[in-house]
Amino acid sequence: MKIFEPNQIICGHTPEVLKTLPDDFVDCVITSPPYWGLRDYGIEAQVWPESGSCGDGNGDCEHRWGSLVRMVSVGSSDKSTLHDGKGRKETEKYVGDNKIVQSGFCSLCGAWKGSLGLEPTPELYIKHLADIFDEVKRVLKKTGQ
Repeated sequence: MKIFEPNQIICGHTPEVLKTLPDDFVDCVITSPPYWGLRDYGIEAQVWPESGSCGDGNGDCEHRWGSLVRMVSVGSSDKSTLHDGKGRKETEKYVGDNKIVQSGFCSLCGAWKGSLGLEPTPELYIKHLADIFDEVKRVLKKTGQ
């Protein structure tokens, strides 16, 4: 079992960090989740588990984050999110002056790679919040706030 110090700040991908904490461990939780689709905080995308063949989104899956959709010239300052036509947002990768657009979903297990609040649908955003708060409830002491 991992040992934690009092008043320790733990940084990381929220679902993964919460899973390292024991039940009934935390006295107080203060949080302010981002609004859906409002801000990109510029952090590295994380893998969010979805129901699928590898179960936890990481497992033994050698994720395949979609195929090359298109390459477009980057000539404007428009940074609006692109969609794949199926209601899913696409991740962006720049190569020189061109942008390669790839899907943010693993074609093998269905995991999504992105940042909380930037999910392609409000339903997926709510699912991620519910998953996080299920873990928060587990780690929060019965006397906690």
